[in-house]
Amino acid sequence: MKTQNKVTLIGYLGKDPLISIAMNGSKRAHLRMATDWYRKKEDGTVLKRTTWHDIVAWDKRAESVENVFYKGKSCPGGR
Repeated sequence: MKTQNKVTLIGYLGKDPLISIAMNGSKRAHLRMATDWYRKKEDGTVLKRTTWHDIVAWDKRAESVENVFYKGKSCPGGR
């Protein structure tokens, strides 16, 4: 039985996607996305933690990434 894992990340790109061509000719896009986590402490102060995620897209998705995403863009969607 095949399984599929799906994760939706909502965050911001830390830098422009890095586009490269693999040895077999496939296009590859590498992105760094930051997501934030907030927690209110008992004394009322807010604790913020940022987690960085490495994302890789191949072929047609890499072409879409190259044309649409840039540093600071909120993902998914946004302006």
